Amino acid sequence: MNNSELKGIIEALLFVAGEPLSIDRLKNILEDVEKKSIQDMLWELQHEYDIRLSGLRIVEVAGGFQIASRPELAQWIKRLKKV
Repeated sequence: MNNSELKGIIEALLFVAGEPLSIDRLKNILEDVEKKSIQDMLWELQHEYDIRLSGLRIVEVAGGFQIASRPELAQWIKRLKKV
């Protein structure tokens, strides 16, 4: 698998997991991929989300990584939950 495919797979896994995913857990899923490559892809994804000012970000929390909304967008999310 190439880097673009790996990045897409990691992004999808973070999106559907519903909980933080550790690098070790990602490594167990992506058996043939080195931990360093997983770490590098997580960093690239974090950077890409940041430079495009995405409404989402990848955060490190509870010993793992997950996709989360940006805190500065909380007012819009609260409005969504009201309607």
